[in-house]
Amino acid sequence: MRIVVPVFVFLTVAVFHTALSASLQSAEKEDKVAQHDGLTELQKIDQMEFEAAQKNEATQMNVTEEPSEVVLYLEAVQDESGKS
Repeated sequence: MRIVVPVFVFLTVAVFHTALSASLQSAEKEDKVAQHDGLTELQKIDQMEFEAAQKNEATQMNVTEEPSEVVLYLEAVQDESGKS
């Protein structure tokens, strides 16, 4: 009977320790997932900002290219009228 009580206490402590360790590991995994999701959201925001900047730059390039095409057309028309 003297051995049964210490064995029972030992097993109880071992089970408690295992349950506590599993709980802590689960909490750590949840923290890592939350951090990863945060990075993913930041990456999505960065990608959206990058795409918006590219569209803005393309729009500005189109605006600056159009006058040069108009200028070329007008020069061509003037050259043709000057030759006639």
